[in-house]
Amino acid sequence: VQTCALPICLCPPSIGHACFELIRDTMAQHVMVEEDEIRAAMRILLECTKMLAEPSGATALAAALSGRIADGNDPLVVIVSGGNIDVERLKSLL
Repeated sequence: VQTCALPICLCPPSIGHACFELIRDTMAQHVMVEEDEIRAAMRILLECTKMLAEPSGATALAAALSGRIADGNDPLVVIVSGGNIDVERLKSLL
């Protein structure tokens, strides 16, 4: 079991084995993003697209915007999900 004391916590108590099995063999890469990058991605989504995403839902966009995802000629698809965040938490993050 992982615990997190960070303001943006993406530390699940366990890995979903079914999901992990599905992506393990097909995932091209993984990257780490900073909390400030996640906050910036949330702000961009909210201000530019009027989409509200919780921190974990904006993490893929944060990775794309950070430039850490391998640059290639293939199109990049970023999945944004989850709007499960209360107003007070949203205010504190943004």
